[in-house]
Amino acid sequence: MIIYNITAVVEPSQLNSWQAFAPSFLEGLMKSNFFTAVKYCKIYAPSNEAPSFSIQCTTSSQERLLSFLEAHAKGFDQMVADAFGDQVLLFKTTLEEIQHLSPS
Repeated sequence: MIIYNITAVVEPSQLNSWQAFAPSFLEGLMKSNFFTAVKYCKIYAPSNEAPSFSIQCTTSSQERLLSFLEAHAKGFDQMVADAFGDQVLLFKTTLEEIQHLSPS
């Protein structure tokens, strides 16, 4: 399993606007049909840091992620840039799940 993680660092003055914007952004990611799940998480950090959120998009293969990146990633980046300029910064990482443990 591949997880495409988008970390959004939000300027505090834009927090309410980001929270209103995020549901449509997440829905757009899911509707792209490249991901099997999209999770939205708040990142807890020291109180002097800007509010941050993690969007974790799960897909079945690196090839599907590459297809998404080629076809749609710039559009999603542009959507955030158009709405927030440099008031919301996005950082992306790709993870591959190696092991998943759960209680028996």
